[in-house]
Amino acid sequence: MNTKQGREIPYDNDGNPFLSIGELLSPCGNNRNRIVQIGVLATAIETHGIYTWDRYGRFRHFLGESAQGTKALDLLSYVYEYESNPEPCNDEKEHPLDHDFGWDNPYSAFGWAAEVAPDFSAISAQGSNYEKPIAQKSPQRIRDSSYIKTLAALLALWPKGKLPSGKDLENAADSVDVKISDDNIRNVLREATEFAPKLLPLK
Repeated sequence: MNTKQGREIPYDNDGNPFLSIGELLSPCGNNRNRIVQIGVLATAIETHGIYTWDRYGRFRHFLGESAQGTKALDLLSYVYEYESNPEPCNDEKEHPLDHDFGWDNPYSAFGWAAEVAPDFSAISAQGSNYEKPIAQKSPQRIRDSSYIKTLAALLALWPKGKLPSGKDLENAADSVDVKISDDNIRNVLREATEFAPKLLPLK
């Protein structure tokens, strides 16, 4: 992690987005693989620390052994424990990641600005246990792809063929009293463009 050269404060509109642990844990692409594995994220936090807001609303860097670092590691352990439990009763419980990613969601509150994010590929290459399958369970409950494909078809009809931003759709959702975060919308839009590569890139 290069905190001296990179900008520690994230800013989506200036090419330095915030990479939350929730977004990094989300499955992507047709093969539904995670962007970053749980063990890799845990090692990144322990080695490089993590960024979040303190109780005064200040965005700061915290060491892995700090209370905030421990909280982030606990969040990762909740996902791992849920997915490691093959008991049928788990199907009746909500997956830790099965809800909107807004700022009231702890999985959205911890992460790194893109320019100072740890080198996850290098961390993964240093360990051989990060890709270990989890108890014969899928990494995350998989959304029916027909919904995403339908969304891709609707986006193809968007005026001028230019995709809306996550913020545009968040505002549109608010207008019909639907509460969904910009972060979650952007993840869904990304999935739609992966199913339909002919769609224009996201803004």
